[in-house]
Amino acid sequence: MRFTHLLAVLAFFPLLSCRKDSVVLTGSGQLGFEKTYGGSGDELGKATIETPEGNYVVTGSTTSWGNGLTDGYLLMTDHNGELIWQKTFGGSGAEGFNNLVRTPDGGFLVLGASTSFGSGLNDFYLVKTDASGNQQWSQAYGGSDHDIGIGICATSDGNYLLAGMTASYGSGPDDIWLLKVDPNGTVLWNKTYGGSSGEWGYGVTEMSGAYYLFGHTESYGSGDRDFYLLKLNTSGDTLWTRTYGGSGYEQSSTIYKTASGELLLCGHSASFGHPEHNLFAVKVNASGTLLWQLNYGGTYHDGGECGIEIAGNFYLAGRSDSFGNHSENMYLVKADISGNNTSELNFGGQAPDAAYSIIETNTSLLLTGNTSSYGKGNNDIYLVRTPR
Repeated sequence: MRFTHLLAVLAFFPLLSCRKDSVVLTGSGQLGFEKTYGGSGDELGKATIETPEGNYVVTGSTTSWGNGLTDGYLLMTDHNGELIWQKTFGGSGAEGFNNLVRTPDGGFLVLGASTSFGSGLNDFYLVKTDASGNQQWSQAYGGSDHDIGIGICATSDGNYLLAGMTASYGSGPDDIWLLKVDPNGTVLWNKTYGGSSGEWGYGVTEMSGAYYLFGHTESYGSGDRDFYLLKLNTSGDTLWTRTYGGSGYEQSSTIYKTASGELLLCGHSASFGHPEHNLFAVKVNASGTLLWQLNYGGTYHDGGECGIEIAGNFYLAGRSDSFGNHSENMYLVKADISGNNTSELNFGGQAPDAAYSIIETNTSLLLTGNTSSYGKGNNDIYLVRTPR
């Protein structure tokens, strides 16, 4: 099982260490940069959103500061990556954040997992903050075992979907768990999805009056583990399910809704290409029909974590041992509308570096992840802005 990221308590620190602060001018005239954020311990950056003012809000985890073993970590930078504020959240145990959305009042709703709060070994951990990162409330959801929140999205009716995994409920050792909550964190309904083996949920999106839930399955499909896509009605009832993959294993990461009403599924695969696994992207239509599936990478270990569409091109990011220094670098692929690789870049140094999130910002891309090559601690949050 992958019990990623647990952290939490409200604290403020006026300065972060930043090394590898290289700044370049992109072709559009926007400043590109590579920045690190963290202390003497370990920090991990999982997701970033851009505010209407052009600032970046980054979430993840920290062991450098806070109350517990690991704390949830939220920071804001300006458009050049200069720190504005940073906060930690958690108790005496371990907390960590995996994703966030901006709320209509300008604040943030941040999702992860906690061992300090709730009923079980880990619980879903949802924190609401104001626009300055100050905690307004928090909620924990779960049973007596492991429950981990990973994906969050706002719905058209003003509520929120929380996706992840549960070992407390469901049919198998792990099941996908989806909760719908109102703006105050009150549960409207919750459902589990899966079979007799293991399923995890990683992301959820709304499209054309339905919810699309993405994860992996070990109960269904062709191989050891496959991509798993479910279409649900707005009450969480299953309309259909699809699996994608080969005879090996596929690891799911993110789901992205395209401008044309299709879905881009990103992760990695050991079924095609190199047996250690390559970055793997799948494009399907609203009925789940496969449009294309392609691998990206080289002869070593490569993995996909995220993907977006901009102006008819797809940008996929993750990590690669095949290029750069062969020590796992942040990996970026540009693909055309049919998924064909048109260019690729890597960022990082001599130690492992990876990307977990990618967003469009003005005419550039912002990658969020972690670095062991640069910064002050064992791992630091790593932001890279680069032209498209």
